[in-house]
Amino acid sequence: MVTTPNGSAVFPGAVLVVPPAPNGQLGAIATIAAASPSSRSVQVQTPATAFATLINNGQSLATSCGLAPLSSVAATFVYQTTDSATNAVIGTPNTPVDLPPGQAQTFVFVFTPTAPFAPTDVPLSFACANADPVPVTSGLNTLLLSASATPIPDIVALAATLTTTAL
Repeated sequence: MVTTPNGSAVFPGAVLVVPPAPNGQLGAIATIAAASPSSRSVQVQTPATAFATLINNGQSLATSCGLAPLSSVAATFVYQTTDSATNAVIGTPNTPVDLPPGQAQTFVFVFTPTAPFAPTDVPLSFACANADPVPVTSGLNTLLLSASATPIPDIVALAATLTTTAL
């Protein structure tokens, strides 16, 4: 587990680039996000789950924060908040949350394919009502997703260190 300077937990495998608040404004809201794993391959009608962390790097409350796919694939989508210590699902599906300054919120998100499709890098929108959306960075806050009509290998690449420092 990685922790932010204020002690918030971030899930293993995340690579975070922490930008300063926009224009250095005191009290500005700047959010950052990461998703893990970076890819999933599943059979049609089989849920493909992944996890994400959204961090409010600003000094003001970020309101109505949630996530959604930015491109269309043949799949349904749902997200839900999780307990950052256990990844246990909490909250209500598809319900935005408020995020205090310097805090992180973890999520599980699920794509359930309805038809086969080739590998597609699906960009995710991490957005709050009162902040700019998190910039999309392929491999950091996207999910490479594919669906097959027949069973398909689903290789999930994760990394860890002996001391869990993520270094």
